[in-house]
Amino acid sequence: MLRRPLLNALLMGLLAGALPASGQRPQALELERLIEDLGATDVGSRERAQRELAGRLVVLDGGAALVPLLEGVTPGVRRRLALLLGADDRLLRHAVELAVAGTAEVREVGRQAIDGQLLRWSRSAFDEPAVAAFDVPRQPTRFPDAWQDRTEVRVAVDPNTGGGVAAFERLDLFGGGPAPVIVDPQVVERLIRRPSPALDSSRLEGSWGEVLEGLASVHDCGFQVQGYRYPEDERREEGAVPARAWIHVVGRGSTERAPAGRDLRQLGGGVIERWCVDVAREGNIVRQSAAARALAALDWAAAVHWFEDRWQVTGDVVALEGLMAAAARGRVAPSLQRAGSVRAILAFVDREAREVAAMRRPWRSGGPRRPARAREPHARRRPPRGPPRPPPLPPAHLPPRPPSPLREAIAAEGTTQPPRVHHLLARGPGAPRESRADGGPRPRPTPAAPQQA
Repeated sequence: MLRRPLLNALLMGLLAGALPASGQRPQALELERLIEDLGATDVGSRERAQRELAGRLVVLDGGAALVPLLEGVTPGVRRRLALLLGADDRLLRHAVELAVAGTAEVREVGRQAIDGQLLRWSRSAFDEPAVAAFDVPRQPTRFPDAWQDRTEVRVAVDPNTGGGVAAFERLDLFGGGPAPVIVDPQVVERLIRRPSPALDSSRLEGSWGEVLEGLASVHDCGFQVQGYRYPEDERREEGAVPARAWIHVVGRGSTERAPAGRDLRQLGGGVIERWCVDVAREGNIVRQSAAARALAALDWAAAVHWFEDRWQVTGDVVALEGLMAAAARGRVAPSLQRAGSVRAILAFVDREAREVAAMRRPWRSGGPRRPARAREPHARRRPPRGPPRPPPLPPAHLPPRPPSPLREAIAAEGTTQPPRVHHLLARGPGAPRESRADGGPRPRPTPAAPQQA
């Protein structure tokens, strides 16, 4: 009789531990059934499976759960699933996860889904960059006539700011140009690891187009316009997806003006797809952060949804950097409009700042002290910067001291003046301090008793 309660408790514990697995298994079986129905010959069954699967994908935790379900399916099923993943901004996270994991067939599903997301964002996402480019040989860029007013605006920027990366970003944020200026993550990594020599001048001034060409020349870059369509090529359809243009800053020799024989006419959609993969792949934090900022500068709503989900679920710092870059350009995620989220982000930034400060100054937090720097010989010391300081003037060239009634009164009283005041006034500033013959300090006199009137 005493063993029955213990046995019941053990059975209940085993059943409770098996419930999550038994709950996940029907979900996987349901997804597998819906994916198989995508290849049904009956049109009604196929459309019903598409509607049900679209709702299931929105609440799915991650795209990794789809990888084993896509093994061995037909190309038609993979294509229909890619269309579903590209039809909703909230499903970009699944598409990117498929693009970086699984076999070649599964990765192709993710790439096709990203392409569908881009075509919903811009109809010119996969147009060739054949409008304007600046590369070797260095020839002035002829921007489209519709951009003439904005490219002629006078601006000025420091080309040495942030090793050059911040200079391009400031021109994009505050220059008022005709299109976003986005530095490729590969160029950002090169500028950070091998920066260009700093210029003697800290000011690059001219028209907006001239400053952009100057920054590209200083930092050994080129740029080309992506996604631009002339007004006569645009369709006048109500509700049509617009064509979005942006300026892609790349390495020198990587534009349409590159030497013959090099196929470097990269389509804008392929470049953005590579940036999505760079954000998802860990191991190179510099390129991850640069790719997140590049996606944020595109004003792409699907990328902002993706960053918001990654930050809330995994606490990814790269996603937070993308959210902040998008907010700086006016694309504010819904979570950033809540006071609790803002307080959590500020607390996180403050904590990270304290940790970085502690790493840079370990001697202030009880860690090992910084080793003393050995003094170099006088002949090998670095010469001081700027013009040499003039030598100090001798006392004879100092202006005469103005008369003081207090000094005259003390001198007239003889030896009855207070010794401290007499000492300071007599020796003047910079004179050696007086002392007794035995080396001790002078005794302080006893104050006199007040006299009765």
